[in-house]
This record gives sequence, C-alpha cells and structure tokens, in this order.
Amino acid sequence: MTHSLPHEADVVVIGSGIFGAAVAYNLAAQGADVVMVERGEFCGEASGANVGLITVSTKAPGLLLDLALLSADLYEKMPEMLGKDVQYQRVGGLVLAGTPAELDARRTLTEAQRAVGVDIRHISAEEALDLEPALPETVLGGAFCPMDGYVYPFAVVEAYLDKARALGVTMMARTEVTGITVEDGRATGVETSRGPIRARWVVNAAGSWAGEVSALAGIQAPTVPVRGQVMVTEPLPLIIKHVILGVTSFRQTWAGNALIGGTTEKVGHDKENTLAVIRQLARGTIAVYPQLRDVQVLRIWAGLRPGTPDEMPLLGESRQIKGFVVAGGAFRNGMLYGPAVGQVIAEEILGKPLSVNIDVARPERFVVGERATPVA
Repeated sequence: MTHSLPHEADVVVIGSGIFGAAVAYNLAAQGADVVMVERGEFCGEASGANVGLITVSTKAPGLLLDLALLSADLYEKMPEMLGKDVQYQRVGGLVLAGTPAELDARRTLTEAQRAVGVDIRHISAEEALDLEPALPETVLGGAFCPMDGYVYPFAVVEAYLDKARALGVTMMARTEVTGITVEDGRATGVETSRGPIRARWVVNAAGSWAGEVSALAGIQAPTVPVRGQVMVTEPLPLIIKHVILGVTSFRQTWAGNALIGGTTEKVGHDKENTLAVIRQLARGTIAVYPQLRDVQVLRIWAGLRPGTPDEMPLLGESRQIKGFVVAGGAFRNGMLYGPAVGQVIAEEILGKPLSVNIDVARPERFVVGERATPVA
C-alpha cells in the first residue's frame, strides 16, 4: 500500500485510523482524488487499540447523540456499502448506576433520550438481573438500549481502507507530515518526510497527534493523549449477553474472550502497560463479577485516545486557514463516531448539506476571543 509520492491531489488526509479511513472513502466515492499519509503503519494507534463499542445509550441529546445515531445506521449498512462483514453485533447495552445519585441522573438522561426518539428505557434492579443474571444482586438498575453493540475495529478500518484503495485513494505508510503549506490564508498542501504534496484541502485526522499537526498550520486545536489499558481473558462460557457500561466496561467476543477496560490516564504519549493499573482494573472487575476471580488473562494492551479540554470532538474546516479541516478529538468514541464523521467531513469538503450540524465542534472554539462551547 506504499506508492511513489504523488505531487498533487484534491485532498490530503493525514492519518489512517477510523476517521481518516472513513473520510478518504467518502471523498473517493464522490470522485475526489485523495492521498492518505500515515507516519507509521495503517490503523496503528487508537483505532487498533480499542474494544469496538458502538453505544448510543451514553450520549445526551445534541451533536454526540446525532453522530452516534448516524453511525449506528451506517454500521447496519456497512456490509453492502463496503462489501465486507465488520462483525457488527447489535446485542443491546445496559448502563448501570453505582449509586442512588447516579441512578437518578441516569433516569433523567434516559427520559431526555426518549424524548428525541432513542429506543431506550429505564430498568429496575430486577429487570437488570433478568437481562443479565451474572450481575451482582447489589445492582441498582439503570437503562437498557437495544441499539448498543460492538464491532471488530480492525475489520472496520480495513473495510474502509480496502474500499478507498479500490476507488483510487493513494495510501502512503511511513510518511510523516512535517509541515502544512499555507498561501494567502488557505492550506495548499503538505510537506512530508518523502517530499511535498500540493492539494486544495488538507484533512487532519492524526488522532492523538492532531494538536501537533494543527500547530503546523498555525491552528490552536488542542488534543490530549489519554491512555487506556484493556485486559483480554481466556475464552469463557457466555457470561454476559449484552454490553455492560457504567460499573465497568465489559463485553465478550464471539469466541468467548472477555474484553475488560478501559482506564483513563493522562500520561502523555506513553503507551506502556502498568501492573498497578491492571491490578486495579482486575479488582474492580472482580467486585462486580466475582465468578471471574480465577480466570486467566491472556494479554493486555494500551492505546492513546485523543481527548480535548471540553471533551468534544474537533470537526470541520478552520475559520482561520481555509481548506484545513480537522477530524479528531473523539476520546474513547472514535469507533462510534467514525462512520458519521467520515460522511459529514466529506460533505463539508464537497460543499454538500451536512447530515449532522457540527458547529459546536469547530476547532476555533479554543482560540482566545472565540465564545467557549459547552459540552453537548
């Protein structure tokens, strides 16, 4: 997937995770000439280091819920759209409350979600145990959303990349962006470790490194890497039928392995696993599922999630530098928002009506003098 470096393109996409892959596909499907550049290997960072949760149930009405609903619809269509099975399983999800205050807050959120048409309902402790008998009897209740599920992250990104390549996207691995060319207030290309590429649009989908890439264009779009650690157990009999959220993040794969995680650690770009944190994660899991006490952990991994100071994504064309588009900052929800972001960013570049209004996520909200945007 590495070619001779093209000298020009309609669009240069920086990054090959779910955001970059989905943007490249959507643009190429509309006839755009796209070059994707990746400083390492394809899908080598956050998109390859997550558990693939597709959870509508945790999003309040607003941008994030709109993106989640659009993505859930696109995941249903993905086998036909991309020609591959991405192992999307809409098994439903339980969001559990750990305290009475959390239960009240969860009920309020559930009512707000139902008011805008989300298929979700409040459940009592008894209903939670009926749905998942393996839960401890101390469970307080929460919400159940039939729309929640999961995918196999590598299959999703691979499907987007393969389809994009078939549509003519040139993909350059081990090609680091070292500069953004700006002329008369507009991005006109990139400088890379293998030479320059001129383009009419530049899309920054560099994940946890998006802040540094934006800075190359003189844009303040802060992105904070947040480490998450995950445990994978030996194959087990079916313990949990749904996605479990709130008390702990827990799901089982088709082969029976349990995926348990993930943590939230602001440690810069350090991707090392740490024994202390893994022990803490294991203790928290056993407190909820004591039957897992003697289960063997086969492996652990860590990845860097791209967070932002206000916990909102960074989406859309810069008001300061025309032609420079940011697609990032999704924290732990990149796989959830990815299909929707790919579609919406392509719509913006191509001058089409946007499927989702992304104004609250514009990158300039962090610039001094711009009005601060609350979390939606």
